[in-house]
Amino acid sequence: MRLKDLRAIVEAEKWAGACVDILENRPDVDSRYLGICAWSLGGFFAPRAAAFEKRFKLCVAWGRISTGANYRNGVRPAKETDPCRIIGSTCQWVWGKDTFEEFMTFAPQVTLENCIDEITVPFLVTTDPMTGRSRANMPSSNT
Repeated sequence: MRLKDLRAIVEAEKWAGACVDILENRPDVDSRYLGICAWSLGGFFAPRAAAFEKRFKLCVAWGRISTGANYRNGVRPAKETDPCRIIGSTCQWVWGKDTFEEFMTFAPQVTLENCIDEITVPFLVTTDPMTGRSRANMPSSNT
């Protein structure tokens, strides 16, 4: 994304579906076994894609950034080095928002609240792949 200056869209199923289109036409891929697995902000992207792209056979959310809830109350972290502020800055860039305030206005759209019930394949949510534990900078209450 960074090399091509592309920005994310909430509708992850659009680009995920395009990937499935390509994979289904490859002779070395058995499309009966396609799944989606994503880490970090992929905790939003993978379940969203699996909810609406019905060709996936499983979904793994490897990490827990699955919602913009961290920012819904309009609270800016106190320090520039606050992990949530750093995550917010990254998300601000990923979503193409010029200011933190613009991102905070947009953040409520980054939610799985209306998507989870649409997931019809096996779905695994797992912990931090590097440590095997929950991430200290992202409490469970924020996901």
